[in-house]
Amino acid sequence: MAAAALAASVAVPALAADAGQVVLELVPAERAAEVVKVQALDRSLPQKLVAKEVHIRAVDGKPVDGAPGKWSIANLAPGAYDLYVETKTGKFEGYTLATPGAKPAEALTAEDREKIAELFRGVKTYEDEKRIIDLAGGGDRAFALVELIRRGDTSLKPGIVTWRVERWSYEKVYGTWQRENGGHKVLRRYLVETAREFAGWNWNFAAELGGVELKAGEKREVKWTIPDRFDPARGRAAGAPDAPRGPPAEKASGN
Repeated sequence: MAAAALAASVAVPALAADAGQVVLELVPAERAAEVVKVQALDRSLPQKLVAKEVHIRAVDGKPVDGAPGKWSIANLAPGAYDLYVETKTGKFEGYTLATPGAKPAEALTAEDREKIAELFRGVKTYEDEKRIIDLAGGGDRAFALVELIRRGDTSLKPGIVTWRVERWSYEKVYGTWQRENGGHKVLRRYLVETAREFAGWNWNFAAELGGVELKAGEKREVKWTIPDRFDPARGRAAGAPDAPRGPPAEKASGN
């Protein structure tokens, strides 16, 4: 899946002794052999497309000697990171819907969630399919992880599939929900050569791998259970029917 290769990594200069480290423990350990790559993704860069992809700074991890299932990602500057795990069969990628350092707010009500879903459905986009994968927030702020797909012909090439995963922000103003102006960030964008290739993708988004915040010189340990399968409700799953376009009615990420 050439088009599914990771976004181009950016060379990271040598950092001072106060650089941070993340140690990811994959469980169960006996499945460690399935993992071929672990990375920390820095999404703080300005939004920019490189070739077909979104510009992301990716820092590679290395297996920890003598500790099956553990990967170390070192030389990390202070900041927030999403973790990425690639297995022999597909990819898992972290995300966060929480604003770093934000205080917990009252959970979204069922009415809030429906109003946001209605607003989302009404937005006209370049893509001809869209859905909310996850929705979280509270009070007068809400955040959605959304998937946008265009399968129709484009000026680029007949038959090409455009795939985007983005984080959208919403705010309640005088009791009415509205999409926050400029409050979106592209997590992934690909132009896939054919619908057949796209149907073979395994690429899930996992909140448990997202929003790892590091202070100067800090070492963080994260434990994550490798799912038994790829869930079409959490992104792409090869051979599975496309998930519904609407958002989950009750489920939230907890971020």
